[in-house]
Parts: sequence; structure tokens; C-alpha cells
Amino acid sequence: MGRWQFSLYYGEYTGKLQIASLDYSIEHDGVNYHLRSEGRAVGIVSLLYSGVLTQDSAGTLSENGLAPRRYTEKRGSRPERSLSVDAASRRVNFAGKEPETLVDGAQDRLSALVQLGLMARAMPQRFVKGSVIALPELTLGDIEKSRYLSLGDSVLDTENGPLRTLHLERTAPRGKDDPKIEVWLGYDQIMRPVRIRATEPGGRVLDQLVVR
Repeated sequence: MGRWQFSLYYGEYTGKLQIASLDYSIEHDGVNYHLRSEGRAVGIVSLLYSGVLTQDSAGTLSENGLAPRRYTEKRGSRPERSLSVDAASRRVNFAGKEPETLVDGAQDRLSALVQLGLMARAMPQRFVKGSVIALPELTLGDIEKSRYLSLGDSVLDTENGPLRTLHLERTAPRGKDDPKIEVWLGYDQIMRPVRIRATEPGGRVLDQLVVR
């Protein structure tokens, strides 16, 4: 069980130009889990974007961590989008697209970062600096062969004090139009993500930092 909150900044978090707030929660009963996030614009941005971005991941807990069964995403008043996983038939069902064969260990957009933290806690030797961690990711229409490079330990200076972290960079897939994605897992936050930064090819940065 747990709840945590992020602030989303336009540019580096040290610039303090906050544009949104994101609330995350996870619940489980030892067999099933439910992970949810809600994002809302703040400040002047809220005058332009008043909707809520919600993401839900539900599935089971296994000896290998999270095993998603269904993922849904809704942006404001737009129709909900989703995918489902049929573990028995090893199929991933996408809306408006032919099913694909399930890849072992695949995670959805929301569960992926939590799963990375679970893996880092259980198998720290796989996350030493320079290591590459494979984590197949379910998008809303495909299964990506995601890879994360460990950049080693890093300390983040924040208003609430220093955060001891493990710094990862998503290295694949990486097309010319794909953003650079970096993740920091907090040692004192049971390896949950404490910072997520996306840098677009043109240089624009969207930076999330944990608040509590």
C-alpha cells in the first residue's frame, strides 16, 4: 500500500516552473495489485488544460513482481484507451489491432517504473553502473523491447534535503523523434521512482520530482 506525489516542471526541477501535479497510489492484497496515477495542470497552465490524465494498471503479484492484466489511460474528455493481457493464452489484446504474443516480464506504461524498483531491490547486482536491464513494455498498440542503462548512484539536491538515488536511462527504443527518458530510484524510498525526466530532441525538458 502506498501513495506518493510528484510535481511536474517545465525545464529542470531546480527552475521551479511547475506546470502539473501527479498523484500515484498502489494497493494490493498479496495476490492482486492496482496502480493508479492522476495528473492535473496547475498555475497558469490550468487555464489552458483543465482535464485530468488518469492511468490505471491492474494485475497480479508474482515471484517476479508485477504481472499486468489490464491497462487504461484517459486524457481529459478524450475516449479511454486500453489494453488487456490474457496470460493463459499468452496474448496481449489491443483496441483496433490484432493481438500479439505476450513477452515474459512485459509491463505497461504505469507499472514499468515500479517494476524497475522491485527488480533493483531484489537483484541489485543487475543494476551496477554500466549494466543494461531489459524490460519489455506494453504500449497502447505494440510491445517494445525497452532497455535501461544503469548510470550508477547519484544524489539529488532538493528543498526537502538530499535524495540518494540510482540513475537509469532508457536507451531503447530510441528513434530520432523519441525523447530521452531518465529515471532515478530512491534508496530511502524503497527504490520507488523519485525523479523522471524527459528531454525531447529539440531540447524541451519535462521533469518530475517527488514531493512526498
